[in-house]
Amino acid sequence: MTYCSKLSEFKRMQDVEIRKLKLECHMALPFRSALSDTEWCCAPNKSLERKRCMITYKLNHPLEADDVIRVFDSSGINRPTRDPERIRRMLKNANLIISAWDGNRLVGVCRALTDFSYCCFLSDLAIDRNHQHRGIGREMIALLRKEIGDEVCLIVQAAAASMSYYPRLGFEKMENGFMIGRKR
Repeated sequence: MTYCSKLSEFKRMQDVEIRKLKLECHMALPFRSALSDTEWCCAPNKSLERKRCMITYKLNHPLEADDVIRVFDSSGINRPTRDPERIRRMLKNANLIISAWDGNRLVGVCRALTDFSYCCFLSDLAIDRNHQHRGIGREMIALLRKEIGDEVCLIVQAAAASMSYYPRLGFEKMENGFMIGRKR
């Protein structure tokens, strides 16, 4: 066997392994994924350890405040998690909520307010710490963009720790905004 044919055989075997990994680690969406087929719900780590995961994305699925509080606290996002009633109101009054589920466990929340015509404010994007860096946030933003359409501007007020994250998703930094902050 020549060097080229050995290399070709090795590459073919690698492709088979990658396809197997994609099959074992896939997304199940109640609506079509906005991302390409090359995206995985849990990217392989450096050792290519195979993990079985099934991330399901749901649109406006009723959420329990306690589950959302757990995700908020785990993700590191700063929200009023010591006030469950306020969290309930935040969920009740949102126009769009995309949730990410690993089996029956909530692992991601994307909450937005929109008029579906001109602008959409992304209020929360929180992923459980154990599920971060797997493309879940990216997929939820892609699904949100699909829901609001091309006429609607998506706006986010990012925390300092996430300022480098949003540009990787296509967001542009704004220099022309103002706000009146919360008193509590």
